[in-house]
Amino acid sequence: EYDVSKVTVDALRAGWGASIYVSDQSVDSLTTLADWGDARASGSDLDRSKTFDFSGVKGQSVLVWFTQLPTGDNGKHYVDVTEVKVA
Repeated sequence: EYDVSKVTVDALRAGWGASIYVSDQSVDSLTTLADWGDARASGSDLDRSKTFDFSGVKGQSVLVWFTQLPTGDNGKHYVDVTEVKVA
């Protein structure tokens, strides 16, 4: 179990949204979104890089759940994630 205070997500284009979940259970036991509990942070219409800050959270598993996808040059909705950092 680790202290988790922020999650930074970097993407190639703006306009995406996500919710961040942190659990003290192993990922093997987290089979549904409800198993994760409440989101620790969320946002929409985000820039290419977003740091989600929260405090007092301990966990061993982190989930980035995308709730909004921007429209790409081909007209399809997707997000290209280049990096996720957990601190």
